[in-house]
Amino acid sequence: MNNDELDARLRSASHPANSYAAPDVLNRATQSRRRPIRDWMSTSSPATRRNAIGTVAGAAALAIAVPMLFPSQQALFSLAEGAPSASAADNAEGLSTSDSKMMMPFITYHYIAGDNLSAAAGSGTVYRFELVGDVQSRARAIADELGLDGTVTKSSYFDKNYPSWVVGPEDGSAPNLTVYWSGTGSWWYNNPAAYPAQECIDPAQSGSDSPETCTEYAAPPSGKNPSQPEAEDTALAIFSALGFDGSADSLTTYRDEWGTTVTAAQSVEGQRVAVDWSISWSGNGEIAYMSGHSARAVAAGNFPTVSAVDAVARMSDWRWYGSAPMDGMPWMSSRSYGVEGDAAAATESEPAVEPTSEPSVDPTAEPAPDVTSEPIPTETFDPGLTPEPLPTPTVMDLIINKAKPQLLIVWDKSGGVWLVPGFVMSGSEGWPMAVISLIEGIIELPEPMPIEPAIID
Repeated sequence: MNNDELDARLRSASHPANSYAAPDVLNRATQSRRRPIRDWMSTSSPATRRNAIGTVAGAAALAIAVPMLFPSQQALFSLAEGAPSASAADNAEGLSTSDSKMMMPFITYHYIAGDNLSAAAGSGTVYRFELVGDVQSRARAIADELGLDGTVTKSSYFDKNYPSWVVGPEDGSAPNLTVYWSGTGSWWYNNPAAYPAQECIDPAQSGSDSPETCTEYAAPPSGKNPSQPEAEDTALAIFSALGFDGSADSLTTYRDEWGTTVTAAQSVEGQRVAVDWSISWSGNGEIAYMSGHSARAVAAGNFPTVSAVDAVARMSDWRWYGSAPMDGMPWMSSRSYGVEGDAAAATESEPAVEPTSEPSVDPTAEPAPDVTSEPIPTETFDPGLTPEPLPTPTVMDLIINKAKPQLLIVWDKSGGVWLVPGFVMSGSEGWPMAVISLIEGIIELPEPMPIEPAIID
């Protein structure tokens, strides 16, 4: 089917029951220069199209639903440049970014959709985070909840594009609160009293506490941090008072004699997202630090999504990455980088060395004469010579057999934070990757980075 025929069929298809689209809306859907629906239908796999629309009437339903969400045919927002999750991008692709260039990876992954992945397209809700209230009131409320005195002032590194406000000194001499009024309105509390200076017990230093001279310190206080039930009760009470909407099921706790940390995963419409609250106690029982957020997720509309099969192709393009919560990223082992496997291979390939019966060196033997070596000539580069070609990256095929639907965090160019539908893709090897599943045109992607053999400053 050519594009003109597809446009005509979309315009003339029957309207489904209980649906309405004005003629100008339908015309924009098929005649707009961007044409997200037609582009999607012409580039997606046949199986995906059959599952998504099936019949001409189904195509009409899709044509009517999408323009109602795009009355001006403009992208919902422009994605910020740079991978939203640097660690995910580096681990998965071995890429190093600098400005607008990328170094060629030593290993290139070729992602292949497994037979058990769904070819069915769908739809999902997009959310944007909106800051609640004003920064002065928010900072004051957090400080009061934590018993922190002081005036709310701009921080010393305040920037209009990344505004930050503080309560308390910024030099680390006393408890301090910092509130960032952009994105999700994240805030951070730090208490230096949780980690007091350690006493020097080096007898030779007579009580000196200088790190340049003291070689032995007293052990820091331990064992006074709260138990798991105590910590979780306290964390949930403080977080709830500051706007966290969750239950004990959302808490993850780690405790040993040196400290206790409770992390609370924020949820949107019953699904955990990569927005965490956290509180930690040191071994002396003091709250050492705490962090949270000051925004709520607001639905921006329901939008079409590609199938899991079609999303696999996006795994090679960092622009489609998003951030998933830790419990949504199942770890996958890789034989290529397994420490135990490498050790075992080394053991098999390198036989044990039997001890020799040679006598040890006589300590009274005369030292060897001092032999002055000849100077090593310095290698020079002839600009007229052609440099040797760089090695070709190794290509590895990875079969993707799991695609877990997941709301992903992404940032826009203005510093806003969004939740978009996506998949956490995984297979038998490699690392899980969080990939956006929205059809093209809903969000504006940054320009792709050119991949070059080397980065030249």
